[in-house]
Amino acid sequence: MKNTKLLLILGITLGLVAPIQAGEIKAEWKEPKEFRDLRAADGFDKRFHKKFIEDFDKFFAKVQSELPEDVKVEFKFTDVDLAGRIDFGSSFDRVRLVEHQYWPRMEFEVVMYKGNNKVYQDTVSVKDMAFMDRAPAIQYRSFGYEKRMLKEWIDSELTDKLAQYEKSQNNVMENG
Repeated sequence: MKNTKLLLILGITLGLVAPIQAGEIKAEWKEPKEFRDLRAADGFDKRFHKKFIEDFDKFFAKVQSELPEDVKVEFKFTDVDLAGRIDFGSSFDRVRLVEHQYWPRMEFEVVMYKGNNKVYQDTVSVKDMAFMDRAPAIQYRSFGYEKRMLKEWIDSELTDKLAQYEKSQNNVMENG
């Protein structure tokens, strides 16, 4: 018994044991080459798009671990405008210049399910005009402003919609 507890604690600490609860997030990126500003400073946009999507897949894998087990969220991104803008640097190299007036913005369709029940569906445009006025998004190595903006939206909007749904279900059970 003692050894079993020790192995479980060690497994959790080392990340060898899966979390007990985890929802699911799926993301689809509709034509990234057509997005308003999902461009690489070095001009290699195709490689940049791939890196962006891989980065967000990892981000969603972390976020979904915070969702209840029976919750599934589907995103369909229709536009991305990264923080900053592409500009020419000192030796005609292109760089991403991040300034207050070039805030991050994303547009997407979202559907959330709890079990087999559709809880929420909407077309959303989210932006963070104060992205530079807050503490840096250092917990995210790349695309930090965009990830922080999306995480804050998920934490506020989806959590609220899920709570409203569960409250309405409890009212139905009590009155039914």
